This record gives sequence, structure tokens and C-alpha cells, in this order.
Amino acid sequence: MIKVTGVGRLTKDADLRYTTKGTPVASFTVACDRSYIGKDGKKETTFVRCILWGKIAISFSEYAKKGTLISFDGELSTRQYEDQQKTTKYVTEVIVASFQYLETKAAAESRKNNQSQQQTQGNNDPYNDGAIDISDDDLPF
Repeated sequence: MIKVTGVGRLTKDADLRYTTKGTPVASFTVACDRSYIGKDGKKETTFVRCILWGKIAISFSEYAKKGTLISFDGELSTRQYEDQQKTTKYVTEVIVASFQYLETKAAAESRKNNQSQQQTQGNNDPYNDGAIDISDDDLPF
């Protein structure tokens, strides 16, 4: 078993579906900043595919929207399937065991409003989400 812990923002709203037996399953992708800074001076981002099962998947899909900041813990899983051209495809994802919202609903709404204002003012920088930069020296551990 490979345990995974991550922090990041949802790239889009969670996709809620149901299995043929009626079990809810939510799939979503989290954009996680890496500590590595590329040659261009920008942090690199890793996009992590995640799956959440059961009743918690329903509430997650209702409240966790694009841009929501979460932390998550789970198990790394790789599965395979055959596409329409009969080619075997592999998918690696995190089966989420637990998650936590890292911002209040009010903070999320404020961030969303700030992004809208920046776009109407002509600021099209996709890396500037209005968040405050915090150095590692500010962390409590």
C-alpha cells in the first residue's frame, strides 16, 4: 500500500456518478504546487486524479467546487482498461480516505469575487489566484 497526502485546489467541480449497484462515487482532480521551481522561475504543479466513494462523495460533490482548497489522504491505485481502439490504458489515482476543507465558504466566495474582478480589470494571469504567499518559515511545524 502506498499512502498519499496532498494539498491543492480542485481544477473543476467534482463529477458525481453512481455504480450499477447504486454506490456514489465522486471523481475530481487536485492541482498541487510542487516545491520545485522550474528554470522559468515558476513553481511546477502536479495534477492528481482522485476518487471518493460512498455517502461522503455526495456531500463532497455538493460543496467542493472548482478552486476549493483541500487536503486529502488516501491510497495510490493504478487500474487499467481497454479503449475503443482496443488499446490498454493505465490510470493512476488516489482513492481518498479522508479530506479536509482548508478555507471557509466565505473565504472561497471572496477569492472567487477577487478573481472575477481581476478578469474584468484585464488581469489574465492564471497563476495569481489572489492567495497570500506564505513562506515555509511561517509554518507551525
